[in-house]
Amino acid sequence: DPEVRGEEKTPVRAFEGTKIPETERTAPAVVAPPPAEKEHKKKRPNLFLSDERIAQLTEEYEKAPPEKEPGKTLQLNTSELRFARYMLDVKRKIYLKWEYPSVAIRERQQGKLRINFKIRRDGKLIGLKLIKSSNYPVLDDAALTAIRLADFSPFPDDIEIESIEIRATFEYIIHQLGPG
Repeated sequence: DPEVRGEEKTPVRAFEGTKIPETERTAPAVVAPPPAEKEHKKKRPNLFLSDERIAQLTEEYEKAPPEKEPGKTLQLNTSELRFARYMLDVKRKIYLKWEYPSVAIRERQQGKLRINFKIRRDGKLIGLKLIKSSNYPVLDDAALTAIRLADFSPFPDDIEIESIEIRATFEYIIHQLGPG
């Protein structure tokens, strides 16, 4: 039961325009008793799974048929082991088709460009986009052409995704030969 102190009054709030009789314009102050100490503290939830639950979830996961991921974005020089062998093959196939155009060499054109491209599960190129130009169209075209001409292999069975988007950087540099 709250204690009521006789003489202390607190104002009563009302919506604007509401008339409150003079006798009800202030109400006695109510002092709440201190909160009672709880006899027992709440138990904190255990955020870690038991060994039995982990074993059960692992078993369910291993029994479930594998679901193919819709796609994956990788750098051409990825370090993800499950994609490394395939990506090395992609890189090799592009490299075999990639040339430094002789006109660009004669004109001393150098530059770096970025391209995103997408390969479907069956090895077909399904997307190709120049992201950052080298500022020399002949160099950009040579890199884009190398990707178009590369004959990509289908994904190996252990790569269970529908497509891979690859971010590649191509750099053209003319090295100066020393005297003699």
